[in-house]
Formats: sequence, structure tokens, C-alpha cells
Amino acid sequence: MGNRLDRYRAALILAEASFSTDKAIAKTFGCSPRTISNYRKLLETDKELQREYRLALFNKTKEWTKQIPETMKKGIEFIQRSLDELNPSSSDSLDSVVNTMQILSEIEIMNEAVRLKMTKGKKE
Repeated sequence: MGNRLDRYRAALILAEASFSTDKAIAKTFGCSPRTISNYRKLLETDKELQREYRLALFNKTKEWTKQIPETMKKGIEFIQRSLDELNPSSSDSLDSVVNTMQILSEIEIMNEAVRLKMTKGKKE
């Protein structure tokens, strides 16, 4: 008797792998990176797996985006504190502020892209 594919589990693994590495997710789920690769290949043709994957990815993305407002708030607070305490002659201080601003901008861009993708998925 052959192994029956647990599409829900495969979809969950693939969704998690979208936010990490195959090696790390394989360790977490007790499978091999090759298994994840095989799931990806199957995802190209298996309609049921595609449906499960879209749902798992939607849920994972929703979970991830919930953290963004607090992260943005803390980043802005860091910038405000840094500007108050900034030594204008220190390039390290200025670099920290600029890097934080860049990271916050990238987070906002990613959040917007995810929001658009999630909205698009609801309309289809």
C-alpha cells in the first residue's frame, strides 16, 4: 500500500518554507529538504494541493502582517530616541538611524505588496 499524501501538511510545510529555508522547515516538520522540493513540483499540477497551499499561505501571511504595526511603532520610537541622542559627528550613529529608516520603508513596501496580494486572492 502506497503512502497517501497529506495535502494539508504539505501545503503547511510549503507555506512555512516561503518564509524560511527548506533546511530549517524540514527540521521543524521532521522531513527532508528533498521532500519539500518534491512538494513544490507537485504543487505545479495538483489542484487540491494548490488550494490548500493558497489557504495556508494566506493564513501564514495574515499572521506575519499582524506584527507589522508594533514593529513599525518600535522602529519609529528608536529613530526618535536616536535623533535626540545622536552625536552628529558619529557616522555610526547616523548610519543606525538611516538603516532603521530603510528597514522600516522596506517593511512597509512588503506589507503593501502582501496586502495587495491578499486582496487580489479574495477577488479571484
